[in-house]
Amino acid sequence: MEDITRGKLTVNGVQLHYAHRGDGPHTLLCISGALVLAEFSCKPQFEYFGRKGSGFKIVTFDLRGYGNSRPAERHNAATFHSADAKDAHALMQALGFETYSVLGWCHGGSVAMVLAVMFPKAVEKLILIASQSFLSQEDIDNFEKTRLVSTWPPHLKEIMAQFYSDELFQELWTKLLDIFAEIRAKYDGNICREKLSQIGCPTLILHGARDPMVSPSHAQYLKDGIAGSRLVVMEEGKHWLQGKH
Repeated sequence: MEDITRGKLTVNGVQLHYAHRGDGPHTLLCISGALVLAEFSCKPQFEYFGRKGSGFKIVTFDLRGYGNSRPAERHNAATFHSADAKDAHALMQALGFETYSVLGWCHGGSVAMVLAVMFPKAVEKLILIASQSFLSQEDIDNFEKTRLVSTWPPHLKEIMAQFYSDELFQELWTKLLDIFAEIRAKYDGNICREKLSQIGCPTLILHGARDPMVSPSHAQYLKDGIAGSRLVVMEEGKHWLQGKH
């Protein structure tokens, strides 16, 4: 891939790894799910919309504590999503982008919604993929089925092996599921569901009907809660929509 700028910037006291590509006037920030590097999880979008003449500039970054934004520690349950949102906005400001649109996948979608509420003048549009504004008991149960990463399908383990040792992968995934369980127990699973009405920018919601991790019911909840939003459900889609579709 050509014309990619990569680097690290100190943001909110930690070094965050970022990458950007493209020469267009419209800036799109891609926020990945937990553990996965954004440049990998949004690779098709990074390549297509980042090409010369597309009209876009694509920015990605690894969340603190993940990928190339280590060894910084992750946040606690109380600030798990809001701190990532603050990191994202501070990074975009440091890169010189005062306004931008956001594509968020899975955890990144939750962060994108919090970002849009916290910095409404900065976020122009939202794309939410396989995203949720709260963690239900069904969600927790689904995540718990994946706790032992040794039981994951080989192709998924191969993907994560590009970024982490087996031991570190298990450690980070265990900590993540423990945080989710704490959010469910202490805060009734709430991430930002009471703030959906505060999202005022145009919003596109994408979800796979066969998503095994995040129930499609979350997509309808977002549609009902975000005024003027548009929902597209892909009948054959699973969790990694932006990679498969």
